[in-house]
Amino acid sequence: MYDLAVIGGGSGGLAISRRSAYTYGKSVLLIEKGVLGGTCVNNGCIPKKMLYNLAFLHSEVVHLYGKSCINLAWDEFNQKRTKYIKFLNEMYKKRNENDKITTVTGSAIIKNGVIEVNGEEYTASKTVLSMGSYPDVLDCEGKEHLLTSDDFFRFTAVPDSVIIIGTGYIAIETAFVLQECNCKVTLIARGDSVLRSFDTMIQTQVKNTLLSKGIKILEKTAVLKIEKISTGIKLSINKEGVHDTITASKVICAIGRLPNTESIHNDNIKFSDSGFIITDKSFCTTDKDTFAIGDITTSDYMLTPVAIFSGRRLSDYLYSNTTGNIKGLIKSVPTVIFSHPPAGSVGLSENDCMSINNRKVQCEYSGYIGLSPDECISDSVCIKEISLFHYNSIFTAYKNVYKFVYGSVTGLLYGVHVYGYECDEVLQGYSVLVRNQVTYTQMVEYFDLIGGSSYEILSGIFE
Repeated sequence: MYDLAVIGGGSGGLAISRRSAYTYGKSVLLIEKGVLGGTCVNNGCIPKKMLYNLAFLHSEVVHLYGKSCINLAWDEFNQKRTKYIKFLNEMYKKRNENDKITTVTGSAIIKNGVIEVNGEEYTASKTVLSMGSYPDVLDCEGKEHLLTSDDFFRFTAVPDSVIIIGTGYIAIETAFVLQECNCKVTLIARGDSVLRSFDTMIQTQVKNTLLSKGIKILEKTAVLKIEKISTGIKLSINKEGVHDTITASKVICAIGRLPNTESIHNDNIKFSDSGFIITDKSFCTTDKDTFAIGDITTSDYMLTPVAIFSGRRLSDYLYSNTTGNIKGLIKSVPTVIFSHPPAGSVGLSENDCMSINNRKVQCEYSGYIGLSPDECISDSVCIKEISLFHYNSIFTAYKNVYKFVYGSVTGLLYGVHVYGYECDEVLQGYSVLVRNQVTYTQMVEYFDLIGGSSYEILSGIFE
């Protein structure tokens, strides 16, 4: 019997395995059905950021010197990306060996305290489920012709045209990369906006940039049918009551992700209506000594840093008697959309915040991540929005925009929302300020660092 069995070798699973084995000397069994690294390494953060860098460098060269002087070597890029990902896979494998973690490759079936893999049974004092998530696919006629973000990372060439169903961060990031690689892109939105979970400033700025780059957005549109044709894929759609058809070389479905829980056959483990595993503040499931972390527990923050944090803190709680209220520590998590230019948020948006006189504003962060309504209900919101050209504006045609959400009574900083050149790097520092709820008075007493994007933000506040 092992001290700990971990199902899923992604970000969260690797984090809790290493902390438990290396730091606390526990015997750990790690089971992964594919290669180590999970979605982030193989079909998410890592390949996505590499594609973002490719597209970003291409756009900078085109902006400075013109399109005629640059040629995208897609095949060469794919080879280098694959090589780097394989390096990471092997790195995790060797690290597990050094940490004396027993790693088993295969699909696990979990039945009432017993884990079966490849016909062999394993038991452990405690079990952690960290199987991650997978891309959701639209349920309509012809859905077998849809591709997902996983397929996008396997493209051997850039298609002439792509339709992307969805307008969340995965859809938006994919659209910008493909457009920069000279692909004609169309986005299909159920509503009338993009990035609906983000602040309205970010929604507006990103949408305007999409349109300025020639990316078409079909709003209030439903997909009815998908057909394979000689030139690619045909979609039958309903746009505000009007039926139409559109075609493209490929169609990518990016409507969200679902928890990977099909291997769980334990009646004691309960699930939410949306299919996520129900856990308490310590990530313990409704089955004693079985825990769950990462994407299988919530759709609020399907983020690598949250999974890693949860895994490490859970190990500390199990083997070092630290705080059991791990969920209470998960708040003010910065999130970046790698659009072109990037955008990001930390903390509460303007619409999340509070009640302002008689205007009712919903707060969606109660009890789990972020601030609760009780913390800001007596305050009223104060918005400071700054729009200016970046100091390196020669490299970009877009202004940087920063939005701060303060309490006008307390002066507390509730949220920061950024858009523009280098905003992805700037946001990390501001997440610390939001987490610690500094005040406006404190902010204006800070010194700025001239020559960087952070200088712009502080100088804008000072003004």
